Amino acid sequence: MHFLEKHPFLISRLLSIPDNIRNYISDFQLSLEVLADPEINDYLQLFISIYTQVDLKEAIDKLDQFEEEWWLQISYEVRKLIAKLLRI
Repeated sequence: MHFLEKHPFLISRLLSIPDNIRNYISDFQLSLEVLADPEINDYLQLFISIYTQVDLKEAIDKLDQFEEEWWLQISYEVRKLIAKLLRI
């Protein structure tokens, strides 16, 4: 929770992510985790894990499409603090 208190501008974007992912992958679950980057001192990043049963190739293609059409349209300030992981 401290991470979001430090970066409150992320909250609205985080709340919009599930609906936007749903436009590309219909069956998924998400989890959030804040992790430290071992290579950069005091740098924390929020990891969004996307769990799905979709075929691996299809899931990768859909995630690429999500990134191109939606993710890259949001500000760099937001993207640098959030990482996405696809888990099959």
